[in-house]
Amino acid sequence: MNVVSGAARDGCLHFGAGRLPLRNGALGAGEAMFRPEDLRLAEAPEGADFSGRVLVCLFQGDHTRLEIDVGAARSVVARIDQRHSFAPGTALAFALNTPALFTAHHLAQELDPHVAGPDHRLAHQT
Repeated sequence: MNVVSGAARDGCLHFGAGRLPLRNGALGAGEAMFRPEDLRLAEAPEGADFSGRVLVCLFQGDHTRLEIDVGAARSVVARIDQRHSFAPGTALAFALNTPALFTAHHLAQELDPHVAGPDHRLAHQT
């Protein structure tokens, strides 16, 4: 599962390498989550959701696995159905086939008291 942090607005999560369409009309800071097989290579830059540079390209029989540097804390993994051979450093553009799931940072704090700290209403009581 890919996880990208950014700011949600206008139906997308915006981050340094571009934007990701979201399943809901979320707002604020949070994370978008999507599967590697939900990505495809964009045919033209204007049709892309984000771009990045190839870190690793592996042909795995029926698909190609790409690890992409998007300038974030974590790289993004793409599973492309066609056979490709991209050298490390190659710039590529991607589009998301299915809108990503969004988790707001404030929601994560409400669900996990350890994230929220001692002042939060759901923090562990002793």
